[in-house]
Amino acid sequence: SRKAFFMNSRAFRPMSPCVNICTLDDEQVCLGCLRRLEEIIAWPTMSGEEQWALIDKLRYRSPEYSQGG
Repeated sequence: SRKAFFMNSRAFRPMSPCVNICTLDDEQVCLGCLRRLEEIIAWPTMSGEEQWALIDKLRYRSPEYSQGG
């Protein structure tokens, strides 16, 4: 659908990956969105391209990915 195209188009900034489980582990990684503290702080000032690059990296940090899921 047209709406899905625009929602997933990299011509637009992605939505924040925050899932409102804002708890950092001992390595300063959020248990909810898997971003590092410095990435969370930088998010609002990142370009759209930088935000999409981080979204791509987060997929590989996902427990489902590391478990082959």
